[in-house]
Amino acid sequence: MTGETVERDDQVKGCEIAKDDLVPIEDYELSEIALESTHTINIEAFCRREEVDERYLDKP
Repeated sequence: MTGETVERDDQVKGCEIAKDDLVPIEDYELSEIALESTHTINIEAFCRREEVDERYLDKP
């Protein structure tokens, strides 16, 4: 790394597959692998009220 600023047009996205070994990823590839958001929360378990610390009752 040189610490020099890279112009936006010269920037690319990539995935590091090994130390200092990067594979570039194109924007169309990112859209193909994007996860579809469901905007839902899956509840896996409940707990008793006594198990929840007081500080979490007003704000998460």
